[in-house]
Amino acid sequence: MPTFVLPVPIPPVQVQQPELNRPQAINSGGGATEMNTLPTPIQTRAADLSGITPLLRKGDSALLGGDIVGAISSYRKAVNGAPLSVVPRLKLAQAYQKGGMNEKSLDEARRALEIAPDNLSVQQFLTQLDTDNGTSDGAMTRYRAMLGRNPADAAAHTGLAEALWNSGDISGAEAEYKAAKKLAPAGNHSADAHLAQLYATQARYDECLMALSDAGKDGYALAIRIVKNRADTFSSTVDASREGFAGGKSTREQFYDGAKKVSAQSQALADFVAKIVPPAEFRLSHLHRMLATNLLAQEAATLVTFIETGDAKLGDSVSQLDKEVQMEMLTARAAEEKHGMWEVNKVEATKIEANQ
Repeated sequence: MPTFVLPVPIPPVQVQQPELNRPQAINSGGGATEMNTLPTPIQTRAADLSGITPLLRKGDSALLGGDIVGAISSYRKAVNGAPLSVVPRLKLAQAYQKGGMNEKSLDEARRALEIAPDNLSVQQFLTQLDTDNGTSDGAMTRYRAMLGRNPADAAAHTGLAEALWNSGDISGAEAEYKAAKKLAPAGNHSADAHLAQLYATQARYDECLMALSDAGKDGYALAIRIVKNRADTFSSTVDASREGFAGGKSTREQFYDGAKKVSAQSQALADFVAKIVPPAEFRLSHLHRMLATNLLAQEAATLVTFIETGDAKLGDSVSQLDKEVQMEMLTARAAEEKHGMWEVNKVEATKIEANQ
């Protein structure tokens, strides 16, 4: 029998009562005007709570006593008694989550958001669910609910794209970024920056170049940030591979396969940098970027040959090349800073570096 791990208790739901709709005047046809007293959905939602209070209390008591099945049963009856109320749905979602039934939990949370898209308690629950499970399911549920309410919300498309990317759905993330790009106001290149980064992480460098071109005047700065982050990643991977093998944490075959992969990736990055056309003031710094990435590709290739031959001199060459890579990267950075490179578009830089 699986063991259920109970998450940190969710704070009690705070019911937000919206302003009731004003009754509408209706002309009955005889000249007299009547007031429409039929309850609106919001009025029904508020009134229903009093009728399900005993069920909610019963569910709370069962959950507190560890009777998850009993809690689910009571909350489900409460939902059926007040289908337009957020409170019982959120409690039911919490009970499902505590019972390890995440799909059902997400479904009830989604339904709650359809009723009240701005409800903070539901949003906090979904955020906590992602934290507890290490997923992006809660974020995807939130953003999809937002888009169900307003398909033209560019920020929601971007948020959904990030959640999909984090979950490994690259094609889905790409589609959402493209949707955000179409909806973004003129001059907003956030979606272009994200697309460029996504393409770079997939080594789709020709598409990355097109996205950077669409980013306008900030395209070159974004390109260099991507290059720096990718180069840093590859350099760290080479160092970690050598240390892992030397420490007996990986086999020679694993070491070799990893080195070959980094070698191919580094060469693709060097070819990408060679295709970037820098503004006039960055030509010198760009030469150092080109040299750094070429040296990185050479370092990775030398490491592959070292593993194949066992030649100690090649091992020393790898270490020397690594120092030269770092030196060229620092030189390029210093030259770029003289022209304000790293002061441009700090918000986009933060987003890119956080997702590398």
